[in-house]
Amino acid sequence: MKAPQTRQTLLEKLRDKYDESSWDEFQQIYEPYVRRILRAMKMNDHDCNDLLQNVMLICWKSLPKFEYKPEKGSFRAWISTVSRRETVHFIKKRQRTFISVKEEDSQYLQMALDEVSRPQIDKEILVEWQKFISEKAWDNIKERFSDKVLAMFEDLTKGVNTEDLAAKYEVSESAVYVYKKRVLNSLQKEIIKLDRELGS
Repeated sequence: MKAPQTRQTLLEKLRDKYDESSWDEFQQIYEPYVRRILRAMKMNDHDCNDLLQNVMLICWKSLPKFEYKPEKGSFRAWISTVSRRETVHFIKKRQRTFISVKEEDSQYLQMALDEVSRPQIDKEILVEWQKFISEKAWDNIKERFSDKVLAMFEDLTKGVNTEDLAAKYEVSESAVYVYKKRVLNSLQKEIIKLDRELGS
């Protein structure tokens, strides 16, 4: 598996709008996160797809002249803000555009607008980032371990006790602890690395 470029490297390459390979990589990395934000704000699947394209278009236009200033916030915060702002604009535009809106559509739009406006939503968006990074880290480390070790670790996360795992996988209980520690250490390091490279 090709290692992703760091956010900084990607941004440098995206200063040239015609670097299509870097743009494709940017989309592969960040589209799933933006979709998570939109789902957290209670947008339905159809609107998520439209909004995702809108947010990516804004990124496409903004990134070639984007100047990263850590003192003003992280890159993750920037793309989250773009997603929220575009969602509010999208909802308000639809509310203004439709003179006659079905009651259920009107309720959906108002619920979505209320959701985006909640103070708590920023914390929930951060949780979505943490889930996103954790899943990406898991995908990145899987090739480092055997299928047996991965299956054992997934069983551990489901609450299967050590004694049962040892019997199921025909290993000692101490081996279960060792495998668990190795996978956890690798996962935690990868999460820290990805958070620094893609979110800071």
